[in-house]
Amino acid sequence: MAEYKSVTVSGDQGGPIDTVTKQDVINEPIDWASYVSLGISQRDAKILLSAQKTAQMSDLDFSDPTAPYHTPPKTVTETLIKCAKNITQQGPPRQYLTLTECFVEGHADEFVPHFVGEDGNLTLAPFLRYVDNEDEYVSGKAAMVCAYLVSVKGQPVAEEHSKTLMLNMVTRMTRGGNVLKDTLPALMVMLRNPENRVHFVQHPRAGQVLISLVSDKTPRQQLYETLFALWAVSYCQECYEVFAREGLVKKLVEVTLTSASDKIVRMGISTLRNLLGKEYQDTSFNEDMIDVNILKTLGELSARPWNHEWDREDVEEDLKVLVEELQKNFRVMSSFERYKMELHSGKLQKGPVHSEKFWGENAYRFEWKEFKLIKGLVKLLESPEPQTLAIACYDIGEFARFYSQGKMVVRNLGGKNRVMELMTHEDKEVAKQALQSSAKLLISNWEHVTS
Repeated sequence: MAEYKSVTVSGDQGGPIDTVTKQDVINEPIDWASYVSLGISQRDAKILLSAQKTAQMSDLDFSDPTAPYHTPPKTVTETLIKCAKNITQQGPPRQYLTLTECFVEGHADEFVPHFVGEDGNLTLAPFLRYVDNEDEYVSGKAAMVCAYLVSVKGQPVAEEHSKTLMLNMVTRMTRGGNVLKDTLPALMVMLRNPENRVHFVQHPRAGQVLISLVSDKTPRQQLYETLFALWAVSYCQECYEVFAREGLVKKLVEVTLTSASDKIVRMGISTLRNLLGKEYQDTSFNEDMIDVNILKTLGELSARPWNHEWDREDVEEDLKVLVEELQKNFRVMSSFERYKMELHSGKLQKGPVHSEKFWGENAYRFEWKEFKLIKGLVKLLESPEPQTLAIACYDIGEFARFYSQGKMVVRNLGGKNRVMELMTHEDKEVAKQALQSSAKLLISNWEHVTS
């Protein structure tokens, strides 16, 4: 099995941005005849000129045999491969890589089979060698050409070449700036093919790098492209581990579902729907969604005005399925799970999970993840809301009563001192609950005192 090897990609976030566009290159006068001395024939030069003229005309089609300048696609493919194999000078790669992208982008399903070599695999290596080129434009075009070539289902790729491409994609994404901007569209193209998705997420850093881009700080178009990639790989169970580890669900709800951009909301919802009912070890994505109060957010989205009818139609079905399934989950949640969800909301309300019965039955479950929930409860002792403060004081006192080492746990987390400070709170209920909680933290036999 081929191993991932380290690569170097040029360009960084602070470097100069190459503003050359694909259309700039295609429209510039190119002396293809001069390529003859670089390793192609006069016939090849004429084929390249005809292909360039076709690419320059928006109303012309490479697949139309009646179009002016038409050359059979197989012949064009052979010439483009010959260029990629034989020509290494700095200028020409910009030109023939751009031409190759124009050639395959609208006809990948039809033309990519022509790129299959004698060994039965796609001829990827001649283009792949440019993916880490020092010229950012060249490396970007090479990445896009390779993405188009592997985007067609059923076309075999040598394992070594597939691994190299995946590695380069991930490495380029970590560079940020212009390199990231060029890489994400290529990744979208590549992940259209389900066969590439598992290979991509099996890279040890792929999922982590993608999820790190789900942020309010990521430019809107790049965030959309990132979400498309995450949506594509969310069909693979191999992605569940990194999704669980990196907390993707929380990010999707907090970053994408509140976005002003319809397409970002749409991709976030579609990805969440794919994760419904899925789990990884002790992580349930349904529970993750409920923990961040997604039902409230989905309710708000149901009344959202959409700029385009197709966005509304796409989202409507996903919203319906999410709400129905998560409401079922919520109804069958244990009281402990309900407590977790309420605690994550940051607001506590009177109810059965704040009672002697609840704590008597569940106190030892709060050992979960090294008392993570008790840590959250202690944080709520800083809440500006009197009701939350009063209930948090009560719950801390009950935990201290029913958990054998509860007093020590609360003390070590700083909860005891804060509860005692709240005994002088201006709100009478807060002061009362703080006083009673302090007594439970100080007195060994609370039941004897209350009797």
